[in-house]
Amino acid sequence: MSTRGSNDNIIAMLVYITLYYLLKKDYTRAAFWYGLSVHFKIYPIIYSFVFYLFIDSDKKAILEGKSSIFKNFFSANRIKFTVISAMTFIGFTAVFYAIYGYEFLYESLLYHFIRKDNRHNYSVYFYTIYQMYDRPSSTMFAILAFVPQWSVMVATGFLFYYDLFFAMLIQTWVFVVFNKVVTEQYFLWYMSIIPFVCINNGIIQKGCFGWKGITGIALYLVHLACLPIWSYHSFLIEHLGQNVFDKINYVNYCFFAINIFFMGVVIKSHQLNITKEIEST
Repeated sequence: MSTRGSNDNIIAMLVYITLYYLLKKDYTRAAFWYGLSVHFKIYPIIYSFVFYLFIDSDKKAILEGKSSIFKNFFSANRIKFTVISAMTFIGFTAVFYAIYGYEFLYESLLYHFIRKDNRHNYSVYFYTIYQMYDRPSSTMFAILAFVPQWSVMVATGFLFYYDLFFAMLIQTWVFVVFNKVVTEQYFLWYMSIIPFVCINNGIIQKGCFGWKGITGIALYLVHLACLPIWSYHSFLIEHLGQNVFDKINYVNYCFFAINIFFMGVVIKSHQLNITKEIEST
């Protein structure tokens, strides 16, 4: 991805740094890097309430099945993390707004809320947006597309927040699969979190015929097989000028269904754990 100009490896690094300091209970540095990551690219905002709930969560009560997300809800560490990350984000945004004006604000933030992309991509919403692109109702459709996406994402966060990496993986995966625009660099957002989850997941730890990891490899290969099928039809559009938008739409539906199925397999195969914080030395 980076060789074609995408900077998504940098945003993955910023999220990693945030996680490192979060697990070390250094909430000041964690908040700074988190605010910077959201400023750099807005999508990490989806982790905000998971981070919030994870900080100062009652690990003992979770183990005993007696935890409540509302207990100690406004702790000092949670408020500190929220305030510093928000101030960092607002501060960087203010600096670049002063330099570049409204164009920066629109292109980096506001544009994403009303975005309508009629270029072919992996989203199940692509063909509908393409067909109604010039209609006034298309903007409302683009906004309503957030409803299923954020509903599933928020529910996932509340269910799995104590297993931090797993919650982030499913949240990011849902965010990408349900998004109204999906391009290949988005895959890196959730794939970069998969290594943290593998140690507690059956798709790696168990397998057919005693071969560990066979399930995970099989899922990945099926996922990978969809990409050249989509790229072939993209080639027909871009280079040969053929009208195969409907075929790309069918591929997108299959890709969506496969991702939802795979997500279900990963969730079912996962052994939920409380993510341990790093003790200071």
